[in-house]
Amino acid sequence: TIPELEARLRRNADDWYAANQLAAAYLRTARPLNAIAIGEETLQRLASFRSSPDRAKRTEAIRQEPYTRTTLTNAYLQANQPDRAITLGEETVQRFPENVVARNTLTNAYRARQAATGRGMVRGPEQCVTGDTLLAIARSVDSGEWTVDSVPITEVQAGMRVYSLNEATGALEPRWI
Repeated sequence: TIPELEARLRRNADDWYAANQLAAAYLRTARPLNAIAIGEETLQRLASFRSSPDRAKRTEAIRQEPYTRTTLTNAYLQANQPDRAITLGEETVQRFPENVVARNTLTNAYRARQAATGRGMVRGPEQCVTGDTLLAIARSVDSGEWTVDSVPITEVQAGMRVYSLNEATGALEPRWI
């Protein structure tokens, strides 16, 4: 329950599991601002532990980070802040490109922004998109990792890789344009 998780977290602020479970519980009870507060604080604490000399703490921080980030992204969505959810979702996909949950959460963030603002919505019988539609473009860096940039559809060129939905797996994957 929420009171039990809050008590666990008061006893041990580094209990990442309790922090993530508490944020998720707040989301289930429609309290996204509480989830955002817990999630942001947890992300800051996880960042400090990623460089910890204590290997166990460092490993646990790295293991918990994707879950914390996706829960926080969902909290921003529930709080009707899709632009912040997209920013965090893109950062998460960039850091954890193989994480299917992170990719799906980013897709949900894009859909929420489309529903809230009409930006990038498919309109009318022509099934076209507007010029302000942003596409998630994957760019490879020297380390072999992918970065994600939001690029207006009017600036997209052949040879770029766009994150697109693989309908078979439900995951966002870089695909050549």
